[in-house]
Amino acid sequence: MTRLIVFFLLSMCLNSNIYTQNSTFLKRQIERAIAYENRYDSLKASGFIIGCIDHDSTWIFPIGQASDTQNQAFGANTYFQIGSLTQTFTAANVLFLVKQGILNYDSTVNTYLKPTQRFAAGDQITLLNLVTHTSGLPKFPDDWGEIEQEKEQPFGHYTERAFFDFLKRQDTTHWQTGHYLFSNLNYVLVGNILENVDEELWWQPFAKFGDVPLVHGYNLANKPVEPWQVASIFQSAVGGCTNMNQLLGFVQWQLNVDSLDKKGYLKEMQKPLFPTKTSKHTLVGNGLHIFNEKKHFPICMSSGATSGHSVALVFMPQTQTGVVVLSNNRAIQGGLAMAVLKVLNNNWKRRS
Repeated sequence: MTRLIVFFLLSMCLNSNIYTQNSTFLKRQIERAIAYENRYDSLKASGFIIGCIDHDSTWIFPIGQASDTQNQAFGANTYFQIGSLTQTFTAANVLFLVKQGILNYDSTVNTYLKPTQRFAAGDQITLLNLVTHTSGLPKFPDDWGEIEQEKEQPFGHYTERAFFDFLKRQDTTHWQTGHYLFSNLNYVLVGNILENVDEELWWQPFAKFGDVPLVHGYNLANKPVEPWQVASIFQSAVGGCTNMNQLLGFVQWQLNVDSLDKKGYLKEMQKPLFPTKTSKHTLVGNGLHIFNEKKHFPICMSSGATSGHSVALVFMPQTQTGVVVLSNNRAIQGGLAMAVLKVLNNNWKRRS
């Protein structure tokens, strides 16, 4: 396990050299994509930082500002809250333990829960169902509105006891697994499973709020908002904080040729497993979503947002290209990241 952790840490500490002979042209192309997306002009008090990977080359472009009161630029080590993109890191952590034989994707949830935590549906839901959002769990507990009443702090107060009480109330008469429904509750359960494993055997590859300084965040109206205060029960689902260097390192690890099968998939995380309701071209894998249209190679993606931050990462294994967009405004989502990836892939005409 130590060897795996060291490899992951090294990959996340990617040396983000800016190749000046190409950066001017690439930045010009990115600015065109931004203008087409009509994003930049609306962010009067905030901005974003874009990271690009093309094989072994990496570029980072800060755009806009990090504060409406100070002329503060974004940096590769500027920390953002990443919301539900936390789940991609959590899924990678599960993968490490599966590789070690400590966890098994086919085992039921109750196998890994404490006796006081077990619930009826936990005998039907597998670990794979959790990481692929096919457990059948709803988006929110039935008592969510009674406990979480702060609009800007949607995950600040729910407790572990309330969560497992909710699970034990579920009627399993017609419980179905295998159908996609995105729910943070899946990764709440994954987090509890990880906590029940010996701490020496797992590693949480993201920072928690309070451990690192965060850039100021702004809502859709460009008004400053406080960072999310995430209850401990939701840390593994939406509580992560990270920076551009770490996200680019994660993408570079995913693009590692030695990790790919003959079709270009990293078997454990990139392979599409279940269809989603998002679109007929989008499938879910183990911690990632896969967008597969005939006009281009499959694209792996993940995103997240809080009240004042947003993040999206997309990458195409077959062409060894990837893009990360981090913003201190929740307005930026996957559309911009996809537009920049399209630039890197020559309007989807690139074949390698």
